Amino acid sequence: MKIYLYKNFHFFLFFIDTCTNMEELSKNEIADLTGMRVLIAEDDPIHMMIADKILQLKNAIVSKAMNGYEAVKLLDDGLRADIILLDLEMPEMDGYTALEKIKEKFPSVPVLAFTANVLDKKMHTSLLQKGFTDSIPKPFKPEIFCNKIFVALKKEIA
Repeated sequence: MKIYLYKNFHFFLFFIDTCTNMEELSKNEIADLTGMRVLIAEDDPIHMMIADKILQLKNAIVSKAMNGYEAVKLLDDGLRADIILLDLEMPEMDGYTALEKIKEKFPSVPVLAFTANVLDKKMHTSLLQKGFTDSIPKPFKPEIFCNKIFVALKKEIA
């Protein structure tokens, strides 16, 4: 005889206010990313969904990976990316290891650390020294998110 015990649990998801009306975001004076190819490596489905939605509203072409290993494999298989967002803490391959592998083959592609870690000045400096172009702390405001990407892309073009 099998006995199944079910426990009910409830949780609440809170999104930052600026994400509640994504259509308004596309009307704001935020950098247009039309045609830019963005690769996001992020294991958290909520952060991935929000980042993907914001980038699509700004006309970017988005590719997604659930960890650093998948991101590196996509690039090795021929995916072209103008910019890469790497979460620092992911299963299989973290953002630091993925950055090393990406920079070996694609040294000119800007890579932004996409992290929920507390970003103080010391950590930000450490990320830059490791080879990241910049960092985007999570949770993020869509305006800051898009503008950091735009600035990193503009630096590479100049």
